[in-house]
Amino acid sequence: MYSSQAGVEVHLENILRSWRPAWQSYKNHLARLYNKIRQNSFGHLRFEEGDCYIRFNVSSDALGLNRLHFIYEIGYVVPDIRWRGLIRSRIGLAPILLNKKTTFLPAFNYCLDKTTTFIYWGEKQIFFDPEQIEQLDLKSLPVCLASPSQVPVSAANLVWPKAVEKIFQASSGLAQLTKLYLYNSLFAPEISNFHDFWSEAPFVLIGDREVELFGVHKTICSVDLRTVRSLWGSGNMRATAFLIDRHLEPRKIQCIIPADSLPFFEEQPIREAIVTKYARIHDETSSKKTVTAVSLHPFESSHVFEHEAQGLLTTALSLVLRLLYLRSDGVTALNASLNTAHDLVLSMFRKFPFTNYQWTDMAAKTIMKPDGLKILLSLLRVYQQNERGLNYLHPSLLESALNLGSQVEDLSVERLQRLIAFLAGWLANFERNPSFASSALEMHQVLEFEDSLRKELGISASLRSVQNAIHSMIALERSVAPISKTLCGEVA
Repeated sequence: MYSSQAGVEVHLENILRSWRPAWQSYKNHLARLYNKIRQNSFGHLRFEEGDCYIRFNVSSDALGLNRLHFIYEIGYVVPDIRWRGLIRSRIGLAPILLNKKTTFLPAFNYCLDKTTTFIYWGEKQIFFDPEQIEQLDLKSLPVCLASPSQVPVSAANLVWPKAVEKIFQASSGLAQLTKLYLYNSLFAPEISNFHDFWSEAPFVLIGDREVELFGVHKTICSVDLRTVRSLWGSGNMRATAFLIDRHLEPRKIQCIIPADSLPFFEEQPIREAIVTKYARIHDETSSKKTVTAVSLHPFESSHVFEHEAQGLLTTALSLVLRLLYLRSDGVTALNASLNTAHDLVLSMFRKFPFTNYQWTDMAAKTIMKPDGLKILLSLLRVYQQNERGLNYLHPSLLESALNLGSQVEDLSVERLQRLIAFLAGWLANFERNPSFASSALEMHQVLEFEDSLRKELGISASLRSVQNAIHSMIALERSVAPISKTLCGEVA
C-alpha cells in the first residue's frame, strides 16, 4: 500500500545513521512498537512494517478516527519560529526523487493525542500545495480529513493527509477546546537521554542531506542568572538552567535564551517556559557535525485559558496529570486520586532550586490543601474527578462525537465539554466491562445510549450514528490508545 512512499523513512534512517545515538533511539522506538503489535491484537488498525519503518491506518472510515487534525502556527508556542520557514523548495529521496515543492506542517492529531508532522510531497491535494500555502495566511485551525482510513501514519511521526473535507472556524467550540488539548499534550522534555526525540512527538523536517528534529515541550524552569553570557552576533544568550524533566525531576542543562526574553526570567526566577529541543543531523557524506541545542522561551499559560489561570501552578498540575495518564493502562482512568496529584505537584518544589518558590500568592496558598487543587483541575477542562478518582477526557472523543451528527459541530465549548464527559463515562464502562464492548452491539445497548444522550444533553442522533460513535470509542480503547501511549514511550 505504501510502496510509492517508502523512500521517506529509508532516506530518514540513512541520515540518522551519521548520529548513532539518534539512530539507535529510532530503532529502539520501532522495536518497542513492533513488540507491542506482536503481543496484542489491534483489530481496528492496519499495519505495514519494513526494516526502517512501521506505518498504520484505521481499518474503516465509519469509525471516524484519525480524521481530526489541528494545523497550528508553530509560533503559537514558539514565538521565533514560523511555519513559512519550514517549506522546502526541493527534496530528494533515495531511491525516489521528488522534484516538487514539499510542505511540512505541525498538526495536533486528536486520535493519537500528540503533535505530528503533516507532509505534502506532490499529492493531488490543493490545500497543502506549497504554492497555495505561500499565498494563504494560515493560522491555527482544525481540519477534518476525507477518507481517514486512507491516511497513513508513520512511527517516524509523519502523516500523509489526502484530502480536506471540512475546515472548522477558529471561533468554534471545537477549535477553542483543541487549544486546551494542545497545551495538555506538551509534556516536559527528556533531558538525561537527550537524543531520544522519538518518544516526544518531534516535528520532523527531512531534506536532501539533513534531518531537523524539533521537540516542543512545556515545563517549569529556573535560570541561573549568574551564568548568562551573550552569544555574539546571534541576539541570543547562553545560560545554565534547571528544568523539570518528564520524570518530574530537576535537571541542569545549558540552554539558549533569546536576548529579548531574558527580562522575563530576571523578573520571575522560577517560571513556566516552553522548551525546544533541536537537532540538525547531516548525512554520512557531509563534513558538517550534528548540531544540538535547547532553547527556553517564557510562556504564560493564562493566555491559553479563557479565564485567568494560576500560572506556574496550572502548568505544574498539567505536567503531573499527563505523567499519570501516560503511566496508566487505560484511556480514561488515571488510576490516581487528587491526593496523589497533589503530592506530586508539591514534590516538584521540594528539590533545589525549586525550593526557592515563594508560596505567597492566593493561588499558592489555595493548593496547599488537596481540595484547593480542584480549582486548577477545573481550569484545565480536559480532566475530571469522580468517586473513582481522576479521569482524562481523551481528545479522540471529539471524533466519536462528530459521528453523532452535524449538530455537534455547532456546540459551544461548554456543551461540547459536557458531551465529551458523557462519552468518557460510557468509555469508562467499556473499560470496566469488556463484555459490554463487544464488536456486535446489541440493540438494547444502542437504545440505552441514544436515550441517555437525548435526556441528559438534549442531542438527538440516529441509531446508525450512535452505533458508529460507540464503535469508535471501542476502537479507541482497544487499539488506538495503546498504540498512542507506546509511541509516546515509557514513563517510569
